[in-house]
Amino acid sequence: MKRLPSIILFCGLMAPSAYAEEGAELQVSTNLAMVSKYIWRGLNLNDELSAQGSFDLAYKGFYAGTWGGTDEASGTEIDIYVGYTGQLTETISFDIGAVQYRYPSTGDHVKEWHTTVDFDYASVSYHKGENHYSYWEVNSSIELTEQLSVGVHYGLEDSGDTDLNDYQLSLNYQINDTYSTFIAAGDKERGDSHIFAGLKAAF
Repeated sequence: MKRLPSIILFCGLMAPSAYAEEGAELQVSTNLAMVSKYIWRGLNLNDELSAQGSFDLAYKGFYAGTWGGTDEASGTEIDIYVGYTGQLTETISFDIGAVQYRYPSTGDHVKEWHTTVDFDYASVSYHKGENHYSYWEVNSSIELTEQLSVGVHYGLEDSGDTDLNDYQLSLNYQINDTYSTFIAAGDKERGDSHIFAGLKAAF
């Protein structure tokens, strides 16, 4: 999904921060971010400063949420998603879900589902969209210190007519329990190279 939940843009920075009364099963999390560019799967969707945010609910493995941001071509973007996460072993977990990308200014809506397997040291995700579109991605995070980490991303997009690879490397810094920042550089085969940075707050 396009939120910064995503695991593509921040390579781990956007993991949700849940708050709830101790012992409560319902968890609520919010994320706010300011990024210098809106990069999605290696594509530069907005070359200007972009404010982004998400709101999520989780209950016994099930989750639902919404994400909002700006897309230069399609205007304001609002995503709605649902899914389920579970633990297979102590080190292997999974996530299955669906998302609808909504663009109120144009009236366009795009549906997509995904499945992710997290092996603790790396995660593998498969996204299936409309019109024969699919996207594979592998993400990993390497801790350098308690606050500093390196994120590595590889993606393969299949639009039905052509395959495109994209790569991204990020340096992530956890300022405190609430704030984190990053700088990232990447490239997509069709020529979309990028360097961008951002600041995120998780509540």
